[in-house]
Amino acid sequence: ATRLAWDLNEFTTSGTTISVKNIGVHPVVNSPGTYKVSELYRGMSFSSSSAKYPALPLKSAPVTVEAWIMLEKGYNGRPGIIWGNYQSEPNPYISFEVIEGGIPKLELAKSWSDTGDTMVSLQFDNVNVATGEWLHLAITYDASKGEAYCYVNGVSVQTITKSIDTSILQAAMSSNNPMVLGGDHRAGNAQYFKGKIYNVHLFSTDRSASQIKKDNVLVCLDTAGLIYSEYNTS
Repeated sequence: ATRLAWDLNEFTTSGTTISVKNIGVHPVVNSPGTYKVSELYRGMSFSSSSAKYPALPLKSAPVTVEAWIMLEKGYNGRPGIIWGNYQSEPNPYISFEVIEGGIPKLELAKSWSDTGDTMVSLQFDNVNVATGEWLHLAITYDASKGEAYCYVNGVSVQTITKSIDTSILQAAMSSNNPMVLGGDHRAGNAQYFKGKIYNVHLFSTDRSASQIKKDNVLVCLDTAGLIYSEYNTS
């Protein structure tokens, strides 16, 4: 795990490049200049046979989930789980994933149900993150408003209206299964993530549009509400 030791005012961004004014600690960048996102974010790949990467237990349900990911353009199939702990019915679980069509989804459930009455499923059908490029994906929700929001590269791309039962959110936390990076607890890790993941951040608060825009560049480890942070630079 590595923290990018840069301040926000040390960056300027333009499209797929990041200009760095001052240097902190980073395994790739060792001098000021302009770098492609693909040079900064190398990420981790996964497979059905690879080891699982367990995450630390959470004390509260995530309200905002964020990740830098890359998926093959037009990927045909289900890209898989970015971060989750699903194992089997009817156990509670949380799943931050990408489904067919490159559609991002956050699902929190006290048990799996065909009718959906025991889960909060936030699915953004107008968004496709299978672009072949590194991108920053964020999902957040406001239970009091019954709204959920999806951001790509710090830009709002879709808002959905959804009744969000907070009792389900807390029930989803009752699972004893640890969270897993790049997959979950299904047999053979069948839903492993088919792209690359550079980092994942989870917050116990609904991050604002301006905060997510900043998160697109850097998340400091002392950020209020941050409950999980993982970087991979190999």
